[in-house]
Amino acid sequence: MASKFVERRRTTSETKLINPDAKPRRILLVEDNADIREMIATALQGRGYQVDHATLPEEGIDQLRKARYGLVVAHYDLPGKTAAMMLKEAGVEGLLKTTPTLVVTAHPDPQGVEPSTLIRKPLDLPKFLLQVQRIFASPEGPPPEDRRKTQSVTVELVLYVNKVWVTSARARENLDQILNGFVRSQVRLQIFDVADEPLAGEEDQVVFTPTLVKRSPPPRAWVVGDLSDHDVVISLLDVAGVPRRLHSN
Repeated sequence: MASKFVERRRTTSETKLINPDAKPRRILLVEDNADIREMIATALQGRGYQVDHATLPEEGIDQLRKARYGLVVAHYDLPGKTAAMMLKEAGVEGLLKTTPTLVVTAHPDPQGVEPSTLIRKPLDLPKFLLQVQRIFASPEGPPPEDRRKTQSVTVELVLYVNKVWVTSARARENLDQILNGFVRSQVRLQIFDVADEPLAGEEDQVVFTPTLVKRSPPPRAWVVGDLSDHDVVISLLDVAGVPRRLHSN
């Protein structure tokens, strides 16, 4: 059974303040596509950034009038005007000043955008998160205590299996292979066998086995199947902020 990624949206999110004296870890995300907006926001929140949303250029400018941001991330093709036009208007009003911007686009020739601020689609999520991290990094780097907090991303996973099915055995093997590519200390994994614990899946509303559930950081997400599609789970872990292992030759 192929893996299928299912995500259930929640309105709550976690925010971690890393260094109050540094550039505010608050990002304005201007994106009219709800799925893309939530995917990017979830990835950023998993790294400890506070993310405010806007769907229209006018909403984005209004948000900039109300709050100070450390970064603006905007989709180029917004309804009514481009991100470049929106950012130019915000600049004329003095709303950006030293605030950096990134523009996400699949447009072959976006106008009015500096090449260094372009993020090309399809989005390379680890590369994007690294670029954001560099923007927020101060010259001297965060204090040692804060650096430890940044690295201590813990993701809670629960794998539901049924020992009578071979697909469950495959799911366990595939998950182990996938996690070997990540820093295992950043992942808290539980495995429940519904053959022995029939009610184990009630909390996560699990209907089929095998099913992998990401409980935290929110939003909760489900991967149904034997996890043979490693890319689905890898993407889930990347979005959650789990660092990859550095393999030595």
